[in-house]
Amino acid sequence: KMIIALALKKVFSRYSYPVLAVFIASTFFSFLVVIPNYRLIFSVFEDVGLSFGSKFWFLVYLIFGSVASFSLLVLATTIIASVLFGINMILIIYLLKGQPSGLDGKAVASVFGGLFSGVLSAGCAVCGSFTLTVILSAFGVGGALAFLPFHGGELGILSAVLLGASIYMISKKIISVRVCPV
Repeated sequence: KMIIALALKKVFSRYSYPVLAVFIASTFFSFLVVIPNYRLIFSVFEDVGLSFGSKFWFLVYLIFGSVASFSLLVLATTIIASVLFGINMILIIYLLKGQPSGLDGKAVASVFGGLFSGVLSAGCAVCGSFTLTVILSAFGVGGALAFLPFHGGELGILSAVLLGASIYMISKKIISVRVCPV
């Protein structure tokens, strides 16, 4: 069956949901792109000598500059994870609006597993500028990602798979549960 397609058709038939999905996906993408530069961002925003406009444009240039430095695999998996995350959140919002008890423990675990893996897999695995490398380095295995076939890009693929599984589980709930249209 086309469970996901049916759920998306049902949810995205309302005008506000596609707009909110794009906003969530864009915000999540921006978040993933700037994670490796959090120290720089904090130092710029703590500088009282810079105007709000300068700080805003700094963020814009930082996002575009970071995207330009990503490999094709990292960029693709970051975009895919962001889009899937936006869809995931919209499906959850739709389900919870109609029936607050609509998510079971397995679906909630999948949602947060996908989110967590998306955040951990952000950035360049080889250069060590992202969250998981810091965590793995604490255990002495940070450089091990460089020996993987895609040099740590597998984590982005894993994130997309987890988010896809979450979307599938939530879609099954949306199709099988009567949801109030309000």
